[in-house]
Amino acid sequence: MIVAPDMTGIARQCILDGLAALGVPAQPVSTRTPNPRPSSERFITFQVLGGRKKNLRIAQHMVVALVHDKVANEVACRRAAYQVAAVLEDAANTVQVVNLSSVESVVASDDPAVSAACRYQVTVSWTVAYPTS
Repeated sequence: MIVAPDMTGIARQCILDGLAALGVPAQPVSTRTPNPRPSSERFITFQVLGGRKKNLRIAQHMVVALVHDKVANEVACRRAAYQVAAVLEDAANTVQVVNLSSVESVVASDDPAVSAACRYQVTVSWTVAYPTS
């Protein structure tokens, strides 16, 4: 029997470990917006989408991360977004189940409901080989 690994947990740990290796200061990384929002307004939310199987063991996933910060820190927010893209793309070298990875996009994606904040969206595709038993 082949059971898919916890791709959400894998992606979260990949982001945390990768940013730490780059010397990026720690910040919340979660699938949900922190409530209350951090006073720094700096945090990362993400979702792992897909799981479309090519066969019983190979699946395609999209990791979509949103990097949030204050408008005054837009340059730092954009830099952090590219760092998140880099660590997610490097997963093919650092995460056992990720075989291929590719950055699809890094784009500004401001939230109209939060005018004092900026946000960048990072989309990375992962081809994953599910382990057997």
